[in-house]
Amino acid sequence: MWQALKQKILKNINKTIENNKHMKINQFLIIRHLLLVAGSLLVAGQLQADTLAYWNMDATPSANKIIANTVASGLTAGNLIANNLNAPAGINLANDNPANAYIAWSINSSTASTPNDLADALTAASYFSFTLTPNAGQSLDLTTLSFDAVAGTAGPSDRAFYVLSDKTGYTTSALLLSGDTTTGSPLIPYNTTTSDQLFSVDLSGNSLFQNISDSVTFRFYLRTPTSSQNLGFDNLTVNGSVIPAPEPSSIAFLGLGGLALLAANRHRRRT
Repeated sequence: MWQALKQKILKNINKTIENNKHMKINQFLIIRHLLLVAGSLLVAGQLQADTLAYWNMDATPSANKIIANTVASGLTAGNLIANNLNAPAGINLANDNPANAYIAWSINSSTASTPNDLADALTAASYFSFTLTPNAGQSLDLTTLSFDAVAGTAGPSDRAFYVLSDKTGYTTSALLLSGDTTTGSPLIPYNTTTSDQLFSVDLSGNSLFQNISDSVTFRFYLRTPTSSQNLGFDNLTVNGSVIPAPEPSSIAFLGLGGLALLAANRHRRRT
């Protein structure tokens, strides 16, 4: 973004210099410097995509797994919040380091009926969620949401997750990402194996996930046949950028450069 802005500024300034050859070149070099500095200050916060929030589920006890391990400067990340799910448990892969854990949830059958598909999961409101909120005067551009998934306890049993967001709506037509243990590709593996499955969704092409100045919430709706057959998640990551509001100093620089260009053009017309 900055490179395109820089080239546009340079093109306009060089054109002005060409039209004002009789004036001292140093004047225009100063103007060019002012505008380039202003432009760099205005867009500096948009140049770096980074990890906005990250949950590593290795913490103990399991109740601590809901807390984000990494949160970028300029926003807050809420804890993972469950609705109509049993208390989270920690699970591991077969023959894996016990410290490398997953947070696992299952349907609380006493508060929600067992869903058979996304429509049922929406009705049962069986999900866990998290919310990202930018600080005042800042906004978020999201690029990806990713995580590892595994099914706890031996299968086969049909289990699934469905990822939705308040930005696109909690309806069957607004599904962002899903995974299942028995159908689709890739499948969610069982934790009797030695590897999990990475799932990821690209958010960069969706304008609803750009320039977020209020907040954004993601819900993971779950489908599990019994309370003892759960789904585990690890390395939950949201990538993107925090875009700060322009500093008053950068706006002043830009205004100063613009006034200088205006003065130069007025001088040319008079002479």
